[in-house]
Amino acid sequence: MESKDTMLVTMTLGQLIQAITEDPAIKEMVLGMVKTVLTNNEVEQIMEENLKGKPFTVKGIQGIASIFGCSLPTALKLKKTVIKDAVMQDGRVILTEVAKAKRLYREWTEKNGTFAHLPKDE
Repeated sequence: MESKDTMLVTMTLGQLIQAITEDPAIKEMVLGMVKTVLTNNEVEQIMEENLKGKPFTVKGIQGIASIFGCSLPTALKLKKTVIKDAVMQDGRVILTEVAKAKRLYREWTEKNGTFAHLPKDE
């Protein structure tokens, strides 16, 4: 991976993608830059248009926390309950299908409310 002092304009697309996926701090920085230009709805619309028919996944409990903007303990609770059908786990590797997880959570919150009302682990 490139150093944190590497100028973005000197990186290839592959190097940028690798940096974003490997370093949460860089990912947050890039997300912040994108949000200054686009609204959350615009970002979601672009992702949906470009990912039609392709499942988009995040890795680990941290990935779930980033989808919902919650703590790691809350993300773990979500994984075990509300979004369990969107989560695939093989040993220690956890992959979550983002669109399905968001749909399951939206359906659940319409009936039950917010994070404060999450069910107990099953």
